[in-house]
Amino acid sequence: MTRIGLIGGSFDPFHNGHRQLVEAVLESQLVDRVILMVAGQQPHKTRIKVSAAGYRYEMALRGVADLASVEVSDLEINRSGRSFTIDTVTTLQKTLQISDELVLIYGSDVLFDLPSWRSPDQILARCRLLIAIRGGIDRQVADRQADWLRETYHARIDFLDAQMPELSATQVRETIVAGGNHDDLVPERVAALINKHDIYGYDDEL
Repeated sequence: MTRIGLIGGSFDPFHNGHRQLVEAVLESQLVDRVILMVAGQQPHKTRIKVSAAGYRYEMALRGVADLASVEVSDLEINRSGRSFTIDTVTTLQKTLQISDELVLIYGSDVLFDLPSWRSPDQILARCRLLIAIRGGIDRQVADRQADWLRETYHARIDFLDAQMPELSATQVRETIVAGGNHDDLVPERVAALINKHDIYGYDDEL
């Protein structure tokens, strides 16, 4: 059985917090490889403007270029309309072996959001969750919510034994727009792409 971890996100930009999450997941040995899913039109973020998909995909590629067990997928950005998790799971599982296990990797806030998603019962029946604790959510509170999901949906949930840095893509973008130094916020290859194309300085297409 191969365990495939799935990390979805806009990656606008791909930053060091994303990189540290990927590294922590691989070091945990709870998955054998990781897929980064570059988000298309997210159903819960329809009013948020994001950079061109080509740039976001390229930033994710550059951010993990040296990690052999990680791949970047453009499945969602090539799909028309909104991208629901259950649709992505369905499509991915068609490409996997029957014995493979898909592990969805999220921050702890998703424990509370997931019941409102489309087909949460199917998601949790078909996938395991691997949860990274984020600041602002106490571990005991997260544990109680995880227990509720286990009781309600028979969810399979593991916690990542690593504290994730409090760094968001919004903070990185704001730093760049303000003219601040972002070299320590994003991987070197990502910084080079941002600087070359002035991604957060004007509208452009890749």
